[in-house]
Amino acid sequence: MKNIISFLVLPVLMGTLSLQAQDAQKIGTVNLQKVYTEYWKTKKADEALKRKVLEKKKIEEDIEKDLKNLDGQIQKIGKQLQDPTLSAAERNQRAKHQQKLINEARETAQTLQQYRRATQAELQKEQTDTIQKLMDEVREVVSTIAKAKGYTFVIDSSAKTGPGLVLIYSDGKNEITSEVAAQLEATNPEKTSTTQPAPKKK
Repeated sequence: MKNIISFLVLPVLMGTLSLQAQDAQKIGTVNLQKVYTEYWKTKKADEALKRKVLEKKKIEEDIEKDLKNLDGQIQKIGKQLQDPTLSAAERNQRAKHQQKLINEARETAQTLQQYRRATQAELQKEQTDTIQKLMDEVREVVSTIAKAKGYTFVIDSSAKTGPGLVLIYSDGKNEITSEVAAQLEATNPEKTSTTQPAPKKK
């Protein structure tokens, strides 16, 4: 019986100790989604990615144009082969040329499919790598500010679901989103160059 009581009391004591420990902890909050979206490097990366997508799209459209041109030639020869006045030699020559174009069209279609797959994989990898790199920079700033304020934990207030902590309520007193955003914006060379004070007149 004593063993059973001890077994039941232990979690209660552990819970009490855990609550006492939490009282000494300082927990901050930050909206990572907002910080990341407004980060100037994120905007630059998005613009660069959009330019790259347009460049890739232009190449894809050129290949599609070549394929369409080949298809037009194949159909044109197909109509010519229906002409009953064609000689056997001429018919044979045009049929060979048509087959050559068909083979070229197949190769072009394969090239187009491979290009699309490779482009999609390349753009996805670049986007993933960029997000990871910039989020690491954001987290580094969050850690610096959190340490300076003596926070034990910082919870992402933009998290909705997942295995991690999800913020249900906060009074906003320990919200550091604006500070993180400001510190990241301070690294923007375009802003720092335009906000420098004019030299004093002697």
